[in-house]
Amino acid sequence: MTFASRSLSRCLSGLVILFSVSSHAGPGDLPLPVNIRHSMLKCEVLASTREAGEDMGIPLAAGKASDFESALKDLVASGKVEALKGERLYVTGIIMGHETEVKAEYEAILERNGISPRDLQVVVLSAPESVIKQSAVTSARDAWHRLRYLFPSLRRDFEKPLPGEIVSGILTTVPVEIPNVFYLMATMPAPEAQMVIAIHSATLLAYTIFSKAMINWLLRPGTTKAELFLKQCALSMPFILNYKIFGNFSKIMAAIQARGYGVLLSQGPEKVSEFLASDGMTMVLQTLFYGTVMTRRFGAWMDSQKNESRKVASRVIRPVLQAPVLMADAVLLAKASVSKEILFHLGSMNFNSGHAELVGLTILGATLFHPKVLDATFAPYFYLKELKDRIRQSILRQREN
Repeated sequence: MTFASRSLSRCLSGLVILFSVSSHAGPGDLPLPVNIRHSMLKCEVLASTREAGEDMGIPLAAGKASDFESALKDLVASGKVEALKGERLYVTGIIMGHETEVKAEYEAILERNGISPRDLQVVVLSAPESVIKQSAVTSARDAWHRLRYLFPSLRRDFEKPLPGEIVSGILTTVPVEIPNVFYLMATMPAPEAQMVIAIHSATLLAYTIFSKAMINWLLRPGTTKAELFLKQCALSMPFILNYKIFGNFSKIMAAIQARGYGVLLSQGPEKVSEFLASDGMTMVLQTLFYGTVMTRRFGAWMDSQKNESRKVASRVIRPVLQAPVLMADAVLLAKASVSKEILFHLGSMNFNSGHAELVGLTILGATLFHPKVLDATFAPYFYLKELKDRIRQSILRQREN
């Protein structure tokens, strides 16, 4: 990793990550930062948003010397490279014995980009090979543990569905699918439409019945925004692939019968590009819909209930509450997946009328079904239910006495 010293903090505040050596971080702050000289020897630095201090550096690049040269060229193009002059460039994570050759390599890069090594002194910080290997092993182990934490766990996340949850899930899935059935039967050949409807219904029913376990996984403590997006992508993917694969099932089988299964491999890269162009936007928007409305609204509301009676009631009510939203989403997802009405392009991805309506549904759902709105709406219901439970328990106690 390569670092420049602290004077770049003002001129590159939007382009770099600043590091601080302050030791007064409270329990709610970012992880305690460390002195950069010590951290360089261990190839570790913790990010912070605080002001840069005397011993702090600004990372310019991580990886090979070629990565540093690319970053340096960007600085030269931005016109801000002048701020590097008079500072020091630290190259870290170098095995002892290679300092001279590494310094010469980086000085040559500076000269190729019009910077004299006299203006920007190169300092190589090396460490024993055993220390660097141990740091790599630790980083790999931490990454592996983080990856494992990303996946769902039966022990950590699973909760058995309540009987009322199963009943309400079954009863609401049928009406949710009715508009989708009419739309697909009108826009797809009958065999494809029937397969897509069956798979969509089964997936939706499973998601509804096991919604509590899914929310436990999605909102697991410590989950980052990027990890939550990946989780939501994984949950959205079955719906997207259902329309892409089974919505074109006759065409796929005809190609296999004519050219064999090798056609799937030969056309793989081309079909991936087509998928990203035609369905990449659908996947992103469906992920945002589920993440915003289903997880951050309905799921967070259900998960925020403290009273045991309210927890049970919210889990049973939730399928009924979200049924109209899912009904609209099912139709708009189908429209976004099959519509040829392209409004415009975002890079290589198409944006059609179904996508526009899906964005509108996401905004509407996020506004109408905020957890605080749901709490206020169902406060009378929860109160009456709790009052009814207390009266029943009082009667039972009187009978026992």
